[in-house]
Amino acid sequence: MQNYSFINEPKKFTVTNDSVTITTEPKTDYFNKTHYNFEVTNGPAYVTTATKNFTYTVRAQFKYQAQYDQAQIFMFIDENNWVKAGLEGSIDFKQIGAVVTQSGYSDWSSFDFDPKCEQVILRLHRKGDDFKIEFKTDNMDWTQLRIFHMTNVQETVKIGVMACSPSQSSFDAKFDQFKLEELLWK
Repeated sequence: MQNYSFINEPKKFTVTNDSVTITTEPKTDYFNKTHYNFEVTNGPAYVTTATKNFTYTVRAQFKYQAQYDQAQIFMFIDENNWVKAGLEGSIDFKQIGAVVTQSGYSDWSSFDFDPKCEQVILRLHRKGDDFKIEFKTDNMDWTQLRIFHMTNVQETVKIGVMACSPSQSSFDAKFDQFKLEELLWK
């Protein structure tokens, strides 16, 4: 995969012509300050660059091992401004959600999701400083997860995927079907 590189390169990963598999390490995440009063930006992210007005799509696949294990679409501006969205799991439940971090503060929105689901297609649209995140599975069409505005966004951002294990676990997250294209959100 040309023009991609890691932020926080993991110790173990595999890159092919059309996929990346990240083996997470314990105590990795992206989350800042809000509610939990901690700051962590050490999750491995595999990113490329994109300029204003685009749609980015990727499929995430994983088998969670512990609470908060994550396979996410990821947009990075800097350590105080970034977005992640996707599946998060534990043994008893799974959620789909999004974290938007601006000026160093994260917010988190999520809802319960099919605990048997092990893959989801994620899509992030950028229209100026406004963004829309959508997801779909084999059984459903595109569903809106979130629309938001970024105040500290730059013309060019880093976009890609991120996987992490905030607790003591480790798992493999595979990402494929990468597509960066002209804006589809009208």
